[in-house]
Amino acid sequence: GGEDLGPRMLLDMLLVASSYLNSKDYKMEPFCEEDRIAHEAATRCKYCAKTFANSDGNRKCADHNHFTGEYRCAACDSCNGKMQKPRFVPVLFHNGAGYDFHFVTKGIQKLIGTRGEETAPGSTKSTKIKDLRFDVIAKSSEKFMSITFGPLRFLDSCQFLKDPLSKLIDEQRTEEDSLEK
Repeated sequence: GGEDLGPRMLLDMLLVASSYLNSKDYKMEPFCEEDRIAHEAATRCKYCAKTFANSDGNRKCADHNHFTGEYRCAACDSCNGKMQKPRFVPVLFHNGAGYDFHFVTKGIQKLIGTRGEETAPGSTKSTKIKDLRFDVIAKSSEKFMSITFGPLRFLDSCQFLKDPLSKLIDEQRTEEDSLEK
């Protein structure tokens, strides 16, 4: 028999997620002249559009990309505090709740059962696979809304779409056709 790809995929995903989440957190680089001028001219938060003030939560801050150190925009200190490196990696499956999440949970269970004593790939604290957080949020006994395994959070993309994927693709094509005319 061939290798069981579910556990193999999960091991690879854990390694990639760990590299991403444990990457260096860069401090903001000094302003270039263009960014300094834009920051000084900003009167509203780029994220919530509130006017800057000297009160708590509305002070002007320089938001930066924590992966590159580059300045992004002027933000209020409330929003700036929320713009940090993520603590998990979202993994989207289209209609995962209706089908694929059963394979994900089986893969996780098999991985824990067969390799649970091994150190999780990319673990900075020598955490064993069996000790990684494993949580399921269920809609029903048959459908899962979310599965968390270590730093991975499996989500059903259908939860975020207002229409079926085929309809959204058709709408996108219609918009592109109208732009070309």
